[in-house]
Amino acid sequence: MSAENQFDLEDQDRWRPEKHSVFRTFFGYFVPLFLVLSLFMLGLLGGDWLRTANLINANERLQVDIVKNTLTRDVENIGPDMRTLVQSRAFARFLDNENDEPKAELEHTFSLFADHKRLYQQVRFIDTEGWERVRVDYRN
Repeated sequence: MSAENQFDLEDQDRWRPEKHSVFRTFFGYFVPLFLVLSLFMLGLLGGDWLRTANLINANERLQVDIVKNTLTRDVENIGPDMRTLVQSRAFARFLDNENDEPKAELEHTFSLFADHKRLYQQVRFIDTEGWERVRVDYRN
């Protein structure tokens, strides 16, 4: 092979990209770019997830506070009503003597109370052992 032909072949090979160099160039530029963009997107999604989680937590706390305030108000309203029933003469007579007559008187007192209040569906006396001793159902 002559020197001139050899120079032409070397010159042609110099300008012909090798397969390995094409892949090396591709992976050298695009893979790091892909990784940087992926990390950026992951950061955005992570931040969005944190904001969403914080909003959900704040909403849950607000709902719990609303329920807590409602229950507190209901219990505060029930307290005086319970004291009224417990301090009645009929209740004291029933505790002293659990015969039918004091029980009927207490049922009548509970019934008058339920009719007057129109708030409670049932008015019951449950003893310390968990037994229901007196019960009145309100019917409108």
